[in-house]
Amino acid sequence: MIYKELKNGKLYNDFLSYAYSFNPHDKTIVLESVSSLLKQKKYQDVVDRLAGYTESHDFDIDISTTLSFAAVQVEQYDLAMRELDKQRPWTSNRLALNLKKAHIYYLMDDLKNAEAYYLSVLKNKLVDEASFYLAQIYMSQNKYVDAQFLYEQVPISS
Repeated sequence: MIYKELKNGKLYNDFLSYAYSFNPHDKTIVLESVSSLLKQKKYQDVVDRLAGYTESHDFDIDISTTLSFAAVQVEQYDLAMRELDKQRPWTSNRLALNLKKAHIYYLMDDLKNAEAYYLSVLKNKLVDEASFYLAQIYMSQNKYVDAQFLYEQVPISS
């Protein structure tokens, strides 16, 4: 870790790669290497490392959250959805989880499910993000009055 403290990125990344190849099952090493990969925007490598880690370890909410994020970045939406489903019993913020699922459905162009999830979020709390994307869905369905109503709910600063 001295390379990290010295801010020598190349040596630190080399050290992490070596440490990971030596012990890919150590959570500290996995999390440090994943953190480095995220900074480099190497999302597929993050998915590969964390998916391998989850196969041989019990569920971990931090690992799952990072894995679902990285999976979305590389358009592995099914994997991201599975991880979000695993997180449901472990999180108290179901609204945020449903919003993430709505976004993934939106990215998958599954507007029917996206709409259902955005509506479920909005039933519990007015969330600007959900209003905006639901308005986008309504625009694509030629429901201009509904879309306008939702757009008016979103502050200009959003």
